[in-house]
This record gives sequence, structure tokens and C-alpha cells, in this order.
Amino acid sequence: MEKGFIFNGESHKHQLLVEEIEDVGGIVLDKKIISFEATIPFVIPRDESKRIKNIVDSEIKGGLKEAPLLGTEIAVISPNIAKHHLPNILCDVAEYLRKFGAKTNMIGLARGAGQRTAQISAREKEIIEENDAAVFVVGNFEHCILNYKIDIFRQIKKTPYVVVGGPEELDTDEFEYVGGFGRLPYRLRTMHFIPLFNKIVDKLVNIMEEKRKLISFDPFYISPFILRKELEYRVEDINNIIAPMPIVCKIDGVRVKLPFHKYYKTFNEIKFGGKKLDSIANVKKSNISNHLLIKLKPMSGIAI
Repeated sequence: MEKGFIFNGESHKHQLLVEEIEDVGGIVLDKKIISFEATIPFVIPRDESKRIKNIVDSEIKGGLKEAPLLGTEIAVISPNIAKHHLPNILCDVAEYLRKFGAKTNMIGLARGAGQRTAQISAREKEIIEENDAAVFVVGNFEHCILNYKIDIFRQIKKTPYVVVGGPEELDTDEFEYVGGFGRLPYRLRTMHFIPLFNKIVDKLVNIMEEKRKLISFDPFYISPFILRKELEYRVEDINNIIAPMPIVCKIDGVRVKLPFHKYYKTFNEIKFGGKKLDSIANVKKSNISNHLLIKLKPMSGIAI
């Protein structure tokens, strides 16, 4: 299995790092060069981590940070988009998760606020369950969370989630919970919030590691990271996408920001090791902007 890192440092020797990553069989997911600063997220085989760290410490000026959420797509969900729920807590949680490599999608429910009106639509449920994990950011009242918001949580069956709220603890073991946040009218700029953010990250990392462990028992024909790199080489139109991150890596596939109805036949015909993409993956329409969603099949589900 791969291990994710994010390099931040001086740009004049970044190509040395890129070459070393490719030499050990790793994949560079992105390169951002701004003036003299370089930011490079990448994945490498786990047993090559020490070698890359030694190169960074001895030859390249910069810092190397582990990114355990690299290659995951996580929804950060607010009960609604009114100013008493957005943007403060949601933005800070999403930004902190991105520091550990996650691709975050901020979602505001249409009717998730309050008690009598708290609900989630089928469309919202489908969008949330397309993500690898979810973080629900709710309010300050324990009885509201346990008696009303819990009905929203229970409808999310395909995607693991963490609930973030105001009460320090909740008397339930039905879901993972991190307290100490709640509804706050300001940005979380003080140091005492850092351990709380880290709790959210730790719970999500545990969820992702459990998923990766299950995948390792019946792995995919091709890694999502390799799939992403190959698609970039083979589909020229991907290079013309102006949206940030044209291909989003997920724990079990990728999401390509091209219109499904126009490109799905083209993608199905692409071959990997003699097998067409539609034989090693399910290519379907994403619930997010009608993009292409490619879900890899386990080896046991692929015809020999």
C-alpha cells in the first residue's frame, strides 16, 4: 500500500525530489511552484518512506509532512447555509483536513437546521454517500443532536462519518463524536482548538485505514493513483480542464471532471494491461456536477 506525503520547501531543487519519488515507484499528484516555494503532494510505497525523508533532510531544503488522508474525498456538512451555521466552523474544519491531504466538499443541507424541520433529501444523501467519509458539524444542544439530528445521521448508510458538536461528550456509541466546537460566530484561531482538530483527523484516519485494510484483502487491479496518472496521459481533454484538481483520487477510484454523457464511452474503451476500463471498474455518472465517477472493482469481481 502507498503512503502519502506533502513536501513544502524551496523550489530550486524540487526536480531532484520528483525524480527520487519516481525512482522508488511513487507518484507525484500535483506540483505547485509559487516564486521560490514548492508544494508537492505525492505517494510512495510505505517501505520507501525512510529513503525519501533522508533525501529531503540531506539534499533539499524543506519540510516533509505525512498526509494520511491523501487520496480521500471527505464531505464536511452543515445543517444549512445560513450565517449562524456557516462559514466559520465548517471552513476551519475543511481547511484543517486539507492540510492532511484530504479533498473536501462543503455541503449545506436544505432543511437540516432546527428540530421539527431537521431532515435530509434523497439527493443530498446520494451526494454525501459518494464521498469516502463525512463530517457533520452540528450545534450546541445535546438533546437536539441525540433526538433530532440523529435521524439525519442514520440515513447515511454507505459512508462512515464523524459528528462534531458543542457538548464535550454525548451519551451514545452510535457514531464517532468530537465535542468542544458547536455554533460559534468567529473563526477558530486560538491554540486550544488544535487538539480538537487533531481528534477529528485521528478518527478519519482510523476510518480510512480500516477501509484500506479491507481493500488489501481483495485489492484492485490497478491503484487509484496509477489510474489517475494513466488517465492524465491518455485523455488529452483532461489537460484542458480549468477546474482545480481535474481528477480527484478516492479510496476506491477517481472522479474525473468531464461530462459523463460525452466521455463515458471513450473511457470505457481505455485499456490497462490488456483489459478495458469497463472490465476492471464501474464507470458511472457522479452526483457531483454530472462528472465521471470511476469505481474500481476488486480482483475477485474481474473476469479472468
